[in-house]
Amino acid sequence: MAIIKNINELIPDEMPTPYRHYRKHIITLLDKLFEHIHPQALLKQKIHVNPNTKKIFIENQRFDLSTNIHVISIGKAAETMAHTFVTILKPIPIETLVVIAPHKDHHPKKNSMESYKHIKRIQWYHAGHPLPNHQSMEAANFVLNLMKSLNEHDLVFILLSGGASALFEAPIEPLTLIDLQYITQKLLNSGATIHEINAIRKHISKVKGGKLALATNAQIVTLIMSDVFDNNISSIGSGPTAPDPSTFHDAYQIFTQYNFIDDQHPAIQKLLNVIKKGMKGDIPETAKQQDFKGKKIANIIIAKFSTALTQAQHIFTENGWLTITLPKPLTGNVKEEVKNFIHSCLDTLNTHLKKQNKQKEHTLKIAIFAMGEVTVHVNTPTKGGRAQEFTLRCLPHLLNIKNNYWAVSAIGTDGIDGNSIYAGAFVDCWSTKQLTKKIKNFQILLDEHRSTEILETLGNSLIMTGATGSNFADLYTFFFIR
Repeated sequence: MAIIKNINELIPDEMPTPYRHYRKHIITLLDKLFEHIHPQALLKQKIHVNPNTKKIFIENQRFDLSTNIHVISIGKAAETMAHTFVTILKPIPIETLVVIAPHKDHHPKKNSMESYKHIKRIQWYHAGHPLPNHQSMEAANFVLNLMKSLNEHDLVFILLSGGASALFEAPIEPLTLIDLQYITQKLLNSGATIHEINAIRKHISKVKGGKLALATNAQIVTLIMSDVFDNNISSIGSGPTAPDPSTFHDAYQIFTQYNFIDDQHPAIQKLLNVIKKGMKGDIPETAKQQDFKGKKIANIIIAKFSTALTQAQHIFTENGWLTITLPKPLTGNVKEEVKNFIHSCLDTLNTHLKKQNKQKEHTLKIAIFAMGEVTVHVNTPTKGGRAQEFTLRCLPHLLNIKNNYWAVSAIGTDGIDGNSIYAGAFVDCWSTKQLTKKIKNFQILLDEHRSTEILETLGNSLIMTGATGSNFADLYTFFFIR
């Protein structure tokens, strides 16, 4: 079953035959990639249960299931991780299942209800992303109270994926949900990195920065799908069960670095007061390594940030492509990262073209991959996303490639790019010709971050998947065929 829902729209009839062939080939392989990075495939590879001995084996670690089992799944992949995990555990009984998924997700489908029959209690929350909502707070408070009620005879599996920072939150007083929403939007628009954003999030939360783990005497096993380039467990979902190396002083430095100090909004002033109190020691720090002594806590990464890259390389290599991965993740400003990405791609391409010429070979299919989450500093509300903007900013840099096919794609592996309904975009040498015909004020629109508007006008470029149930940051790819 295709994950990319609009494959036919991406391959218009009016395209020249070779281009249509190339596009279809590439997009079909990208669709196959989505299947390979689905949580169902990944969890089944990593987790094995022996129902006779009541033991579960995860990445060379073994845990006893002959106790009270609770499962808490949080993040963009929450529903698919939960469904897969409880299916693997069956028929082991489960006391509690909590699923905290994005508000666009639905309750479990009727044909999957059979998988949940061995669970005594199910709580399902449609939380907010990228901004937390009331259900984000209700979910966090429910889980916090649950954890406090458990003891050493309980085993809690926490299934954690990207997006959990917004989906799961209980702010410390006096911050309210409205305050939290304003602060989160301000952080997202500031151009701050995910580590910087999460450093502030952790210091205004009752559950992040390891605080959830300290709230219970139960054994905790957290299974993590990483969307963070260095797989830092303290940053993924803001690390609810991981020790936090950041401090209130770090949060203050970030606060001032991005000029929050000049914002007189009540929410920002409350945030500043909380940070200052924390720096004085009036508010406890986040959990540190020494706080975890004597606790039974295991944080296991079952899918790394690089998993999507690894799978992409495998799929394209298997289909006759020369595949190369750029070592550095793209996490900076979109304009600079586009320049760096294209420069690296063209350098790599030229090297291989020279090699092919020497060997007198005339066919070359090369795919150059990178992962990351570029930052876009948005001042006004517009429709778009960082992946869409990335592809558009690549176009002017590639106009000098003549007589060969090239393409660029940028896709959010969770299926959601910014505030649009799209996962990302696919543009190629045919797109540049359409651009000159259809869009006269391209650079102005782009600088206003109206990427969805540009791509809708351009046509046949926007990739639609819906929520994929997975999340490994964004995949950026340059394709070249000679």
